[in-house]
Amino acid sequence: MGDELVVSVGVTRRLVSLPSVLRRCAVTSARLEGEGHATDLVVVFAPDPAVWMR
Repeated sequence: MGDELVVSVGVTRRLVSLPSVLRRCAVTSARLEGEGHATDLVVVFAPDPAVWMR
């Protein structure tokens, strides 16, 4: 959403500010890695051709 990545789990929502290079990308996938308290959210970005210079 705009310059931020919105992460929602159940009723909890967090906004994560993105660096400028990622603001011009689209999220292509997301997954959880690890177990228990060591679980990480991995978000994969790809350049959005509509907003990248050619």
